[in-house]
Amino acid sequence: MHSLSTQYPEKRALVTGAASGIGLALSRLLAQQGWRVALADIHQERLLEAEKLISNDGGTPVSFILDVSSEAGWLETAQSIQKEWGGLDLLINNAGIPVAGFFERIPTEEWQKNTDVNYWGAIHGCRAFIPTMKAQGRGHIVNVSACAGIFSLGAMGPYNVAKAAMIALSETLHKELYENGIRVSVVLPTAVKTNISENKNSVATESPAAANIAEQLEKTTFTADQAAQVIVKGVSRHKLYIYTRFDGLMLSLIKRLMPQTFSGLVRRMFDR
Repeated sequence: MHSLSTQYPEKRALVTGAASGIGLALSRLLAQQGWRVALADIHQERLLEAEKLISNDGGTPVSFILDVSSEAGWLETAQSIQKEWGGLDLLINNAGIPVAGFFERIPTEEWQKNTDVNYWGAIHGCRAFIPTMKAQGRGHIVNVSACAGIFSLGAMGPYNVAKAAMIALSETLHKELYENGIRVSVVLPTAVKTNISENKNSVATESPAAANIAEQLEKTTFTADQAAQVIVKGVSRHKLYIYTRFDGLMLSLIKRLMPQTFSGLVRRMFDR
């Protein structure tokens, strides 16, 4: 299998949530491989720091302060990319926020914010760039979901729902766009050491279960850089499902083969 850079010689990528975590790791890895990388993030200060890191890696990034929940913002970004580069080869919808807590305690506005960022952000991104990729006759869309969309742990309702929707979105686009030369991947991480839990405005921390989940995420030793390596390799192989760790793949298989047993096991783990 040819490398990703060989498949897309113009090497044009856009990454959302690019200022930290998996998004930053992917942006740096692509830049190190000679890609032109557009960094999109809502946090201006972090975005400036990300630019410096990628410049130090030898890249020449362009940056966009983008609220992924804004369709207008996406269309403006797509127009700028078209003007600057004449197209896009790789779209990585990575931006996301955590929303945790017990179902009935999470305010409606938190559910809405979760949906706007974690789900509609990917929809807007795909809608903004699919016409460009169709005109080119090729491209690759990567939606960063999570195994939470498969396992549906307790105290993570909004996050579970949005990530499950991203899986369904990716599966749908995989079928619809294949004949247009556009490939689609959905990334399914389990625990990755990132700063997602630092967004206190998006975490319903009154839930002890939610606090425990955040604590477990902080303890993991699997890094965003390791995840980025797995993701780029999976994309180069045109994989629809990309599991960043073996545990996610195994748990998914167990759920498929023994759904009732799996559900009971997850419930008992949550009760503890």
